[in-house]
Amino acid sequence: MRLDISKRPQLLVIYPTLLIVVASIFRHIYIDSTLILDNTYGVASQQLHQLFGNSFYLVNKFSILLYLIGGIVLTRLSIAKELFSYKSLYPLIFYIVFSTSFFTDQNNVIEALTSLLVILSLNRLLISFNTKRSNFHYLFTAGVLMGVTPLLIPQAIFIFPLIFISCMIFKRSVNELITSIGGYILPILLYSYILWALNYPFSTVFDNISSVCSGWGYRHLTEHVMTGSYALYSTIIFLITIITSVIAAVIYSIKNKELQQTPPMYVLMVLYSLGILTLPTLQLSTNPTSLVSVLAIPLAILISSLFIQNNRSKLFLIIYIVIILLSIYANMNI
Repeated sequence: MRLDISKRPQLLVIYPTLLIVVASIFRHIYIDSTLILDNTYGVASQQLHQLFGNSFYLVNKFSILLYLIGGIVLTRLSIAKELFSYKSLYPLIFYIVFSTSFFTDQNNVIEALTSLLVILSLNRLLISFNTKRSNFHYLFTAGVLMGVTPLLIPQAIFIFPLIFISCMIFKRSVNELITSIGGYILPILLYSYILWALNYPFSTVFDNISSVCSGWGYRHLTEHVMTGSYALYSTIIFLITIITSVIAAVIYSIKNKELQQTPPMYVLMVLYSLGILTLPTLQLSTNPTSLVSVLAIPLAILISSLFIQNNRSKLFLIIYIVIILLSIYANMNI
């Protein structure tokens, strides 16, 4: 009798997810999780770090819980939008894996919170497209959630065009687009006004975003990779994951041609766009891996499609087990 892993999603996803969560918690408890937030992070992140002071490392230990919440929301979104032929929990485990297992800076609360905000924004954005009628409150909320992210990680400004792309894909009105943009701008302007009221320059947030996103090149990423054998190992696995995801996207599109003009395919197009918008940030000279946890969102969906389409293959079961073991090892040793 052949093993069909699609019939045991709870066992094959929930238990490994718990193992990775436990491994990550173990790491944060027994290994120093001090996080230094310099000017490569957003103004709000730096000020939160100053606010909590020496106790910020305690806050940093909760990053895996934020990733777990993000994985659950992303999985519910994939189920609600019927991205796959049946209810699959694979996006949960792959999001947890890709959010925690590549680079050291992924395992901090700022990265986790930014990724969660993007997922929540996508959730609200896609809910707003459920019907032909306008859902301005969903669009506004989606814009606000996404607008908070540059305050935490300035590189997140690259995700802003996703609002335009989403409205174009789902053929929404100009009023809905303006509502989303207004929601996006509001947190940045409001935070700038608060800083101005506290005698900071009104342009503090904009200067932070400009300075962080002005330097381009592979030099910093190369230095980051060459600092140790583990960094090189992480980068190789990361690049293999991206290549595999591209292959998964091609295979999914070929095998599901009849879905080209359906809402599930439109949702996948939005996720593809998110990945494409995030990739250029790997070339930024300041903290090039800052949005890898956001990139984990489309990677998790794409890799899930590949495993679901080959759910009866023993080879993919072996690959799945290897991925889980590597992730546990990474979370124990980063």
